[in-house]
Amino acid sequence: MHDSRWTVIGGWSLPPQLLSGIFGNAARYIDSNDELPGIFENEHLPEHWPQILADQLFPAAVQPDLLAGWSTGAIIAAALAPIIKPKALLLFSSTPSFVRRDSFLHGTRTTLVSSMIKELASDCNGVLKQFYTRCGFTDLPSQKNYSVISLQKGLFFLQQANLLTAASPSCPVICMHGISDAIIPLRAGQMFCEKHRGTMYEIAGAHQFFLNETQKIKSIIDVLEK
Repeated sequence: MHDSRWTVIGGWSLPPQLLSGIFGNAARYIDSNDELPGIFENEHLPEHWPQILADQLFPAAVQPDLLAGWSTGAIIAAALAPIIKPKALLLFSSTPSFVRRDSFLHGTRTTLVSSMIKELASDCNGVLKQFYTRCGFTDLPSQKNYSVISLQKGLFFLQQANLLTAASPSCPVICMHGISDAIIPLRAGQMFCEKHRGTMYEIAGAHQFFLNETQKIKSIIDVLEK
């Protein structure tokens, strides 16, 4: 049974409890949509954002045993792990950079993210519906009513966060990725896992692959809990 040894960081525009089928109700869930807006300086992501979030989310008395993250949450978890030093790091749909860069071609065009930021102000529901469809949801998932500003800051984060030269965590790393992921390409996850000398699991499914492979994933991560 998955218990409060886990701290789980969720993805953009969705509550982290989306992963409760894997980690159970007793895990600590951190909503990236609530946490990211507060660290921005206008539209600028501070260079030392991992330390800001580490201090904010993990004071000395609240150190995680096992840390997991999905999508945006995986970027955050990977950046925090060298600072907060969990015993193991589990990353779903991870990437060193959500957008394409000169040295990284396996991301989304930054102009597409900029268009989403603008469109959120005029058609928030339309942007979210299109995103959820690309994630692989056949029915709209349970949502929270995040503010447009919160969602925009999350996209600014995805444009600016860059872990291509970030330090690797000292703990074991397990990466899982949907083979048919249309949001973060499988190759991005493979490269990220290789960089951190992790163990890679390529699983049938799209960006939300974990919803359909709960038992398979639980059997893999049971090893981390022993």
